[in-house]
Amino acid sequence: FHCTVEFDSLVTGVGSDAQGIPGESFTVNGDYLNLLSIITLDGQNVTFSSVDRHSFTGTVPPGGTGTATLSIGSQCTATDFLNAFTYVPPTISSISPSYGHIDGGTSVTITGTNFADGYTNVYLDGTPATGVTVTSTTSLTATTPSHAAGLVDLVVDVKSNGVTGDSVTDANAYTYYDT
Repeated sequence: FHCTVEFDSLVTGVGSDAQGIPGESFTVNGDYLNLLSIITLDGQNVTFSSVDRHSFTGTVPPGGTGTATLSIGSQCTATDFLNAFTYVPPTISSISPSYGHIDGGTSVTITGTNFADGYTNVYLDGTPATGVTVTSTTSLTATTPSHAAGLVDLVVDVKSNGVTGDSVTDANAYTYYDT
């Protein structure tokens, strides 16, 4: 068996959609891409959804932050494309209601952007919320944990299986009360 494929000369561009959140699709264009057998973003395997001679479409894996190195290859060779992909961080616009009892159990809706179904976690003052359900990339619901009375920070992060991802903090976004 002999290989002479050099992928760095075959990739003509990473699609304009080479940014996103875990679970979304992205595209790479080039030639002879049907020879690919390995694609990673910062070492995380990319699942192929479509591959042909001139492009491949893959699913963004969890765990990245900022810009990522795209590695493509075959059983013969691999080529790294530095900063070829950008993980888009989540944002928080609001939490409703923005208050609840110290016993927890309040169902809240958080709006923002770039929430990833299956990869998004919510924390109130460092304590994980339960029942986190991403209803769209711009909305999620969660149930508050118990906490002492007072203002607390809301953190939304996008990660999975302990792999660190992007996060955002909304300081003093939620108030626990005791009455």
